[in-house]
Parts: sequence; structure tokens; C-alpha cells
Amino acid sequence: MQEKDKLFKTMNGAELDKFSRSCDLVCFSFVKGNETINIHCQCFLRAVCKGKIVTTTNEMYFPSENLNEEKTGDFEWDNFGSTKFDVKFNEFVKSMSGEKVVSFEQSGFDFKIKFENDCDIDIISIYSGERENWRIFKKGNNHCVFYNDFKIE
Repeated sequence: MQEKDKLFKTMNGAELDKFSRSCDLVCFSFVKGNETINIHCQCFLRAVCKGKIVTTTNEMYFPSENLNEEKTGDFEWDNFGSTKFDVKFNEFVKSMSGEKVVSFEQSGFDFKIKFENDCDIDIISIYSGERENWRIFKKGNNHCVFYNDFKIE
């Protein structure tokens, strides 16, 4: 079994734990027992619940509704917490407390993390060639990096 397949299998039963962002790099982690699985995305990401889009990474370029009118002129999308995406994805993570991953599936170049409550995280690869789309790893282990195919780094 390939390393990526082992990581995908480990995702089953894991719970979404944390979310952070640095510029357009979205980072989230899953826990299963005493293991933490990390995913870092530099591509399109979409959170969906019960057939409705909750948020997408495109919303990181729009100010959060928590910013008052006077502050939106000073909006800087790369400040974590200041965007629509940050607020909505953080709410999504909180709402997923206790929900377990039931599958981590690949369809062509795209990936879907399915949860037991009919919510998903879609990872949509957008880069061709040797530009990184996303990676999955456990701390201290090799990283499985998806370009147009997986590479172990």
C-alpha cells in the first residue's frame, strides 16, 4: 500500500480539529486518537453542507462582515481572521465538532473529504505542471504532495 493510501485510510474516523491560514495557504488538521493528520492547500477549497456551499477560498478576498464600514477601505485579505472565508470556515470547523470522516476520495485531480453528517470539504486542483496544489502529512513523517500526481517529499 502506498504512503498516500495509508494516510487516506487513516483519515477514516478522524475529526476536523483546527484551521489556520497564511496568505493563500489554508491549513487544517484532523485528529484520530493520538494522531494528527495535516492538510495544507494552495488551491481551490470548498466547504459544503447538506448540498449547499458554506464557503470557498475565493471568499478570502472579501472582507468579513465583522469589519465595520469604515474599516473595509483598509482591508488586507492576507491578515488571518479578516476575510469572509476565515469567518465562515472557522464556523464550519466549530460546527463539525465530533463529526467523523467517513471517506477521503479522489476523482481525477480533485479530492473530497466526506463527513458522517452530509458535509464535505472539496479540494479542487487548479495548477498544472510542477506547482504544488496541496499536501497531506503527519508531523515528523514524509509529506505526500499533489502536483498533477503525488510525490513523497
